Amino acid sequence: MNKYTQKLGYFSAWGILILTTLFIILLFLQLFLNQETEWRPAITSYYRIETSGGFLYDFCGFVFFLLTPLILIIFNCFHDYASRSTRILSGIALSSIILSAVLRTLSYISQFELRAFSIYAQSEETYLDHIYSLFEKISTSVTVMAVTVFMGLAELFIIPVFSGSNKIEKKIRITSFIAGIFNLLGALTFIVKKEGISASFILVSLLFFTIFSILCIIFFSRFKSQVYEG
Repeated sequence: MNKYTQKLGYFSAWGILILTTLFIILLFLQLFLNQETEWRPAITSYYRIETSGGFLYDFCGFVFFLLTPLILIIFNCFHDYASRSTRILSGIALSSIILSAVLRTLSYISQFELRAFSIYAQSEETYLDHIYSLFEKISTSVTVMAVTVFMGLAELFIIPVFSGSNKIEKKIRITSFIAGIFNLLGALTFIVKKEGISASFILVSLLFFTIFSILCIIFFSRFKSQVYEG
């Protein structure tokens, strides 16, 4: 394995582990700090908890957004590691991650414009509220598609890259498969307006992706003594 692939994969896996753990803690911290809560699709994260904890929600969304470049880096490392016969599949996985990253970024940026428009809409005629609601739904749908459909496809298509020749690779294959399936189930239930079930599926997927990052740390650390310059 190329030394840059090993180092980037190792440190991006650590970054993903830290940020996903922090994201989950912040997400559930809002549940404990506020009694009346409601799960709703979010612009900057998988789902938001509809309460008055504005700062925690915004910071939670920012932490989630920081995951985007790290996931992009680690899937690039997987693509570089892939054998010639599996590079077509790793390429599809990487393409899915790129699409997911683009949509996440657009959605994250759009939240600031939507927030400003929301303030303006509340002070003007009622029809502006309907326009705001429409754009918020579109932005939310884009985000959910990014973190479920494209992320799920990437997690499934990357599986053949790991041959399963050792326990770590077998565990990576299993966790990636489970995370991908739950992401796609999250997308399906979101489409049929079962937001609560969708949130549960996506959170389970995130938990398995956290385990996936731990396994990736072990996987890349094993190549420290086997890297080459080319």
